Amino acid sequence: MSKAPKEMATNGIVAKYASRGERIVVTNPPVSEPMEHQGILVKKLSEQDRRKEEYALTEKGLDLIPILVDMGNWSAEHDPHTAAPATWIALMKADREKMIQRIRETVQSGGSVFVGEKSLLRQFV
Repeated sequence: MSKAPKEMATNGIVAKYASRGERIVVTNPPVSEPMEHQGILVKKLSEQDRRKEEYALTEKGLDLIPILVDMGNWSAEHDPHTAAPATWIALMKADREKMIQRIRETVQSGGSVFVGEKSLLRQFV
């Protein structure tokens, strides 16, 4: 049985970013390879569909969460058209360390930070 090349999506990347607490699904491997080689992501087969690969954050990748949070806070402060809910911004400013820990725990358990009914955001907003 020969290994056929993987079919690539023509629309580039389909990604649910880690900062949103979701698994990262990448359809354009060159984007993920540097992060995998740097030890930020680890590739594994999808539990739902063994034909697909998923990327999860390593400890090194999880350590980027505070940086992503700070970038989000900076953007919310300087972008008058931010989509970030005011309640979320206030929580991030009031108790940054606690929120970073909650985001990290959510991401580690495979949960979503921003998307879905059970997301971390929905718990606070």
